[in-house]
Amino acid sequence: MRERHAPVIYTPARVEGWARRPAASYAGFVFSSDFQRCAIRSLPTFWHRVGRLVEARSIFTAVRDAAPECDSALSNLAQIHAVQREPQAAIVLYEKAQRRDIGAPSASLLALQARAHFDAGSLIDARRVLSRALYQRPNHLGTRYNLAAVLYRSAKPPRNGPPRSLAAINTAASNVAIAIAKLDVIRDLLDVQEADWDGAGAGGVTAARVASLRGRCLTLQTDIEEEQKEAELRTIAQVEAQRIADER
Repeated sequence: MRERHAPVIYTPARVEGWARRPAASYAGFVFSSDFQRCAIRSLPTFWHRVGRLVEARSIFTAVRDAAPECDSALSNLAQIHAVQREPQAAIVLYEKAQRRDIGAPSASLLALQARAHFDAGSLIDARRVLSRALYQRPNHLGTRYNLAAVLYRSAKPPRNGPPRSLAAINTAASNVAIAIAKLDVIRDLLDVQEADWDGAGAGGVTAARVASLRGRCLTLQTDIEEEQKEAELRTIAQVEAQRIADER
């Protein structure tokens, strides 16, 4: 009769003890399924808290290579790249993790990918991915707020460079209007005591945060209206100049 071994209990103290060891000490058993399970679920939280990102990255790279089918290793490694200000590398790993998933990717994974797109400066991709996340959990206020923030940022004019075209200004006006509408929905849900949504899904959104972003959106909306008027005047002047040139 085969001897049965007691299950290994990964208590917080045990995990912290593992995490405090030098990364090199894991080389001998990094391919152990027990280690993979513990590392994938527990170590990144501790390492992120204590700032040992380089060691965490080396370990999760080894875990990914040992178990390439494990989407959790990919997503955790992607988060380390994101924290280390390497959003493009994070995006690639998030997309690989999604391809390994059966069915639609989780809304949480999509939210992380959207943040990486945002950090990479790709607001269109961030909006696209957040829209997918919102479709999966329409009652999650954090996702709604982040989408409004992306719309606000995309509506802002560039700091340097020539004036925006009238078409670009009109698109910006539409984006900021949508952002305000989404923030109004969030504000209403926060005001209602028994709304039809999971309060745990607020994602750290507070009335103060909503009011602050909404105020910035309203200010930007006023600025865009002035920008539209200036663009229309430029267009009229250009048409008139062209007419005079053609008459000569």
